[in-house]
Amino acid sequence: MKLASLALAALLAASACQAQNPLALGKDLRTADPSGHVWPDGRMWLYTSHDEECQADFHMKDWVAFSSTDLVNWTNHGAVLSVKDLKWADDYAWAPDAAYKNGKYYLVFPAGTGIKDRQNPKNSTKWMGVGIAESDSPAGPFKDMIGAPLWRKPYANDPVLFVDDDGHAYLYSRTSGVNYLVA
Repeated sequence: MKLASLALAALLAASACQAQNPLALGKDLRTADPSGHVWPDGRMWLYTSHDEECQADFHMKDWVAFSSTDLVNWTNHGAVLSVKDLKWADDYAWAPDAAYKNGKYYLVFPAGTGIKDRQNPKNSTKWMGVGIAESDSPAGPFKDMIGAPLWRKPYANDPVLFVDDDGHAYLYSRTSGVNYLVA
């Protein structure tokens, strides 16, 4: 009973503070999958996927960045990387993450190519990979570091890049029931 009461209290507290300061990006910019970081410049940086307007099924071709010093006023830095910049993908610019190490900024991201056939999945040619890009600036532009995905699977997505206090970097991703951890 105490656990149920605690869960209800947490739910009510969380719902009471929703949308107190929504991030208004404009009606023509649809984003998803934000990854937030505070870099050495003291600003909060958000890296998001960008879904093109009026598309049916996640027509995502680039990743965009936003920054703020006060979490109220935001600057749109535009696309920091596009699938046009990749030799190995042409679509599926999904959930990115970022990290900072030794004066460089790193963006990890899923991207892919192919057709997803919802009616007959066996006809699907879609595949995705996880890539990594580097920049001297948190606002990009980011450049693909190796010109190929780190790995390629049917649904390689949602990578997370973490740099520990000791300087070791860790990359985690999940794809089609398999978890990857690269240290």
